[in-house]
Amino acid sequence: WVSESGVYKQSVQVATMNTTKTVLVSPADSSAEAYAAAEVSCTAQGNNTLTFTAVTKPTANITVNVIHMGV
Repeated sequence: WVSESGVYKQSVQVATMNTTKTVLVSPADSSAEAYAAAEVSCTAQGNNTLTFTAVTKPTANITVNVIHMGV
């Protein structure tokens, strides 16, 4: 996580992701509490990446389920 403009951001690799796909994200059950506590959301998508933003820096690894649809 990198501090940027008062929030924390992290980009992760997601194979076959691009800017035109529809994306659904949800924390894994084991990460739901940490995801909510840090106020994490998916805020950007690019070629093979998703960027997540958190209001507070997560103190544990967070696992997120991703479904992407489209071409």
